[in-house]
Amino acid sequence: MADNSVSWRIFALTLWEPWYMMYLTLTLLPSTVRDIIHHGETNKPLDWSAFKNAWFAAVWAIFGPMFAEGGSSVVGPLMAKAKGVVLDIGPGAGDWVHLFKAEKEGKTGITKIYGVEPNTALHARLREKVKVAGLEDVYEIVAIGAQDLGTSGLSIERESIDTVVTVQSICSVSQPKVLVKELYEYLKPGGTWIMWEHVRTHETGWIRWYQALVNLFWPHFFHGCSLTRSTDEMIMHVGDWEHVEMNMPGGQNRYMPCPGMLGVFTKRSA
Repeated sequence: MADNSVSWRIFALTLWEPWYMMYLTLTLLPSTVRDIIHHGETNKPLDWSAFKNAWFAAVWAIFGPMFAEGGSSVVGPLMAKAKGVVLDIGPGAGDWVHLFKAEKEGKTGITKIYGVEPNTALHARLREKVKVAGLEDVYEIVAIGAQDLGTSGLSIERESIDTVVTVQSICSVSQPKVLVKELYEYLKPGGTWIMWEHVRTHETGWIRWYQALVNLFWPHFFHGCSLTRSTDEMIMHVGDWEHVEMNMPGGQNRYMPCPGMLGVFTKRSA
């Protein structure tokens, strides 16, 4: 649960943090342009979509490991529940893949992972993290958006997935409600959805207004990430769940403009 009693210093730092993070992303713009020129991709700055992908790759090389280090103790126990065939939506540079447990020595575990990541600028680091995690035999990178799974040519059918994993990814998709519905349909009866997402604050009053203010700027610095999506509620109400575990991890306070929510949802068996 969120901590309601914080010092003035923590209060100020909490409100300032997202603005500081946006400032840091700006400092990476010159190096992004320099790297593009160095690799001879002089047309990329003129292609806004490709440039944003390259910029975000540079940003996430800094922030991704930081978020993973801070969140692994919380997210790890959830990721350990993944089994069978897994849809890993938006794995980015693979900062969380080491938390997956592949099937070994006859024990129940993961048999296949489809890492659905459309930003190809992140794929090299994702492959390296998959290799370090020892998942090369089971992890397949799919270079499309999750919304295009139905036309990807992959052998993924409705109600064929054992585990859906969304870790800080639904916040960035263009049609979150449509995607959540599609992912639910891919999940088998009895399958599990593991979630760790930014969500709209559950607080009322000025905190909600402040989050909305930050969100006017935030998506432009973090590849479309929205802080004000009620992703937890979208998943909760998308279908028929047999079991739901959802909570806000400790260490967060009520004034956070970027609160996160953990969840494990089990689809009702047929």
